[in-house]
Amino acid sequence: TAHVSEGNKYHFNTPIVFYGSSITHGCSSSRTGNTYTAILSRALDSDYINLGFGESCKGEAIMAEYIASLKKSVFVCGYDHNALTLEELKENHLPFYKRFRSIDKTTPILFVSSPNVILHGDTKTMYERMKVIEDTYKFALDSGDKKVYFINGRTLYPDDIRYDCSADGIHPNDLGAYMIAKGLYKELTKILNR
Repeated sequence: TAHVSEGNKYHFNTPIVFYGSSITHGCSSSRTGNTYTAILSRALDSDYINLGFGESCKGEAIMAEYIASLKKSVFVCGYDHNALTLEELKENHLPFYKRFRSIDKTTPILFVSSPNVILHGDTKTMYERMKVIEDTYKFALDSGDKKVYFINGRTLYPDDIRYDCSADGIHPNDLGAYMIAKGLYKELTKILNR
C-alpha cells in the first residue's frame, strides 16, 4: 500500500521572502519549479515566499508593512520594473525601504535591480533605474544599516548569452531564471550563514 507522510524539513525553515514584478513571479518559466525563486529554494534548501506581482509591484507603504510583518530569514527586494517611470521609482524606492526598516530593524535585505535586456526602450534608463536602487542601498549603509546588500541585475546575465535569457527582452525564460538564481546564490549563502 502507498501512503503520504510529512516531507523532510528545510535546512533553513524560516523562509526567504522575495518581492518583485512578473520577473520574480516567474511568468515566462516553463513550470513553477523553474522560477528563480524555486531554483534558489532547492539550491539553498530553504523555504521561501514568492511575492511576485505582474505589473503590480509598486513599492507601496502597505506592502512594506506587510512584508515587515512576515517571519523571514532574508528579504530579497526586486522592486524596480513596475515603477513605470524613473520618477516613480525615485519617489517610492527609498520610502519603501524606510517604512520596512521602521518596523523590521534586523532582517537582512538584498536589493536587486532588473536583469532586463530591454527596459523601457534604452540602456541609459536601465542604468539610471539601477542607480536609484543602489542609492537606496548606499543610504542604508550610510545610516548605519549593516544588514543590506546589493546586486546589479545587469550582471546576472552573461554578455554572450544575454539575449537568450528572456522570452521577450524582459521576462526570464528557464535559462534566465537559472542565471538569476546562480547570481543570487552566492550572496544569499553568505547572508544565511552569518
